[in-house]
Amino acid sequence: MAPPANPHAKPRKAAAAAAAVSVVDISRERQDSAMGRQSQQRVNNTEKAFRLASATKKRKGGQLTLTGENAFEAEKDCPVCHARSIQIFMPTHRVPKRGHHTLCAKNKTTQGNGVMTQQNVATSVEEKRLKVPHTAPLVDAEKCSGRFSTAMAAGTFFQPKMAAKPKPIMTTMEETTTAEPIDLVKPLRNS
Repeated sequence: MAPPANPHAKPRKAAAAAAAVSVVDISRERQDSAMGRQSQQRVNNTEKAFRLASATKKRKGGQLTLTGENAFEAEKDCPVCHARSIQIFMPTHRVPKRGHHTLCAKNKTTQGNGVMTQQNVATSVEEKRLKVPHTAPLVDAEKCSGRFSTAMAAGTFFQPKMAAKPKPIMTTMEETTTAEPIDLVKPLRNS
């Protein structure tokens, strides 16, 4: 009887391996026939995990929007911002003298909101209208004054308050009549 083959044995060097090829092939055949289904699945799953973990499977392109298009990146998509980012490393690079892209935040008319529709125009007008009361300086009538903060008003405000006595609650006692208790089990006993 042949000695049992070690499934964890490493293959030998080329010179010694030539003599042991037949023994290794026989042991692998025995191992494959004796290997259970779960072991085969485990081996396949570990190999699949290594394949999925490789960095070569990354999708080309950038971040996607809700509609499936590529998201706007100012340094890549806006011609002016792109030229300025190149000019940082190459000072001789020419920057075009035109407006920024409509989705660029540096575009003064759209402010990065894209093409202006009637709804966008109405919204921006409403925003400007609502900003006016908060940015305007206060009128003298709106400012706080010390006219009402006198010594007497401060004394009455900070004076300890006397605890009010609770009013007695008036209740009337009504007579309650009690009926005979109903025995719910009694009808079951008779039957």
